[in-house]
Amino acid sequence: RRAEIGYEIHPDFWRKGYTSEAVKEVISYGFEGLDLNRIGAVVFIENQASNQLLSKMGFQREGILRDYMYQYGKSFD
Repeated sequence: RRAEIGYEIHPDFWRKGYTSEAVKEVISYGFEGLDLNRIGAVVFIENQASNQLLSKMGFQREGILRDYMYQYGKSFD
């Protein structure tokens, strides 16, 4: 009864409210339509826009997953 969300949007469409609108609908459907207990998200620490968006949507930071992702020959928290 838990899920994780993720999103990626082309830079031409950043800061236009599209991601907020989509996340809001996904959260609503998850809790109301699917009766989930928890919805999580994993975000790069340095992605301020995404961290702010999730905070605005009611998500809470719970911790840092050290070396959780590996991309471009490098580990990221």
